[in-house]
Amino acid sequence: MGKSHFKKAILSLQTRINEHQEKIRLELKKDYPDQGLMKH
Repeated sequence: MGKSHFKKAILSLQTRINEHQEKIRLELKKDYPDQGLMKH
């Protein structure tokens, strides 16, 4: 596997992390956030 494969994998993971962080941020804004969602 070349370096470009790893770069793509890292970018993909960073994108997923950002999506999860946004999901958690939106959940925290709710009056009754789902704690199970945030622990995961």
